[in-house]
Amino acid sequence: MFNVTEGVVLPSAPNTVSASGEGLNTFKSLPALRQQVRTFIEEEIAAQRIVPAVDPIPSGYDPSFSRKLGQKGWIGVTWPTRFGGNGWSPQARFCITEELVAAGAPVGAHWIADRQFGPLLLAVGSEQQCEQFLPQIARGELYCSIGMSEPHAGSDLSGITTKATVSETGWRLEGRKIWSSRAHVSQLMLVLCRTEPPQVEDRRLGLSQLIVDLSLPGVTITPIISMDGEHHFNEVQFDGVQLPADALLGTRGEGWKQSSQELASERGGPERILSSFPALALVARRLLDQPEPPAEALEATARCVVRIWGARLLAQETVRRIELGRNVSADAAATKDLGTVLETDIVDEVRRILAYLPAAERAGLADFVNLATLKAPAFTISGGTTEILRSVQARDL
Repeated sequence: MFNVTEGVVLPSAPNTVSASGEGLNTFKSLPALRQQVRTFIEEEIAAQRIVPAVDPIPSGYDPSFSRKLGQKGWIGVTWPTRFGGNGWSPQARFCITEELVAAGAPVGAHWIADRQFGPLLLAVGSEQQCEQFLPQIARGELYCSIGMSEPHAGSDLSGITTKATVSETGWRLEGRKIWSSRAHVSQLMLVLCRTEPPQVEDRRLGLSQLIVDLSLPGVTITPIISMDGEHHFNEVQFDGVQLPADALLGTRGEGWKQSSQELASERGGPERILSSFPALALVARRLLDQPEPPAEALEATARCVVRIWGARLLAQETVRRIELGRNVSADAAATKDLGTVLETDIVDEVRRILAYLPAAERAGLADFVNLATLKAPAFTISGGTTEILRSVQARDL
């Protein structure tokens, strides 16, 4: 059972690992793998080597923790062994992801590289690019940021103006990106840019993706401090950055299609329903420690668990469709749409539950819950606004 706290229980994944190729005999079952991950996290927390956090993907940055996960083979687990992976099924990655995020573990360093950049490399990258980057990511040593949004384009990615022109060395990159998580501590950025003039009939044409070394001359990274006081967002300026020809990822002009594939990886996982779960688990644990927990507080907890259960089934179905090789853009959008509304509602429910605890307990939890409240508005923006997500789903009807 997925039992982060004895009173807040979620269902386990199926007790099998589908035959995806290599490395399947490394563990006997998904519950066994789940228990390995859970035990590791509990030991790290007990030793005070990690401190659980709400929304741990942008907030939790710990390269040493990422390297530990890499040493255990828990990054890039679905990738072929020749690129540093295990050849495990997407269900195995779902299991690991769920335990890490539900516990609020500091996974932010390697997360984007593992979740988005690596799978896209495998899908459209060259053999050389895969050999160069994937083993480093799997070891928890290479971190990646995403360059999509721009100051004047907002959620309309087809309106971006960052452009790359052919140069003697390969490409010359000019433009600006915003809301680029962890760019200041990442080695690479995957940049969506124009390599052809915009077409009136369809502005999505002529876009490409470039792999940019963020240490190159002409790259300027400016921090954006969010209202919770954290620095994980950035504005990134490219002033004539010279890139080699092999910086192009995939096919020139196919950037929109490739970005859509990448966004499906970003939107469809269990992390899109569990960002606020660490706050629920902490408060529920204290609630259940009370001699006579109030019925209203227990009902609020139950409402959260039931909704998480339902959202989790949708996320698992998205994983199943990935295993079948289906296009999951709409499924992933639906998962995030449902999940991020849920994550925000959970924060509201946690505040209600907190009110039923004794004053001393409330005081000890107030900072954690207040931080969750500050983070909640971003849940429905990060990875695509609710309006954008629903338009993706509508186009698939």
